[in-house]
Amino acid sequence: MKVTKSYLLRVILVTIGAISPLRSQDSLNIRTVSTYNVTGLPKYLEVNNSLLHLINGNYVMLDISTPQNPAPVGNVPLSGVAQAVKVQGNYSYVITYYGDVYLYSLQNPSSPVELGYYHLPQYAYDLF
Repeated sequence: MKVTKSYLLRVILVTIGAISPLRSQDSLNIRTVSTYNVTGLPKYLEVNNSLLHLINGNYVMLDISTPQNPAPVGNVPLSGVAQAVKVQGNYSYVITYYGDVYLYSLQNPSSPVELGYYHLPQYAYDLF
């Protein structure tokens, strides 16, 4: 029997009015807005517009336009263990531990389209 760990992802809203950098004096204004269970250890998060891009071994996208109710939008299973994601415009770059770099079109986030792939000759940990 395979045992799968489930982790709780907390979507946090800073209630200081408009979006602004968090200052130490604002720390009392942070509160949990909602939670979302994910399978696999969340390693990397990036937010672009109303999408939260999550790396947890795979590549998962959540719609957080309504922070109280995050909803899954897309899920991309990968051949390697995903390490990081970078999003620029309607494109995302995902790298795996084994050096696989994927380029996806996010024109339709519920169905990301793989546009390209490159294998690095070494292990990879992050994208810059």
